[in-house]
Amino acid sequence: MAFKQLTYAQRCQIFALNRRGFSCRAIATDLGVHHTTISRELRRNGCRAGYHPATAHQYYHARRYQRVPIMTGRFVQVVLGKLLFNGEVYFHCQEIRSEHS
Repeated sequence: MAFKQLTYAQRCQIFALNRRGFSCRAIATDLGVHHTTISRELRRNGCRAGYHPATAHQYYHARRYQRVPIMTGRFVQVVLGKLLFNGEVYFHCQEIRSEHS
C-alpha cells in the first residue's frame, strides 16, 4: 500500500463521521485507509475543542513544511571539535554574551 497524505476533503469526512459517532475502523473503511491512520489523525490534529478539518489541515501543513535541522552524532562531533579547538570556547561564549547585552 502506497503512502498518501489525507486531503482536506477526507479530513471533512473524518470530522462528519467522527461527530456522528462512527468508530475509527468504520471511518477508515469508508475512506479506504487503515484504521490507525484515522486514529493518528484524530490524536495528532485534534485539540481540546475536538477535531476540526480546517485546523487539522493547518497543523498538517505546519508539520510538513517546517525545517528540521539534521544533527547527527558526527555533525555534533565536528561542531564541538571546532568550538573546542585551541580552548577558545570560553572566549567565544564571552564574545557572544557581550554582543547581546
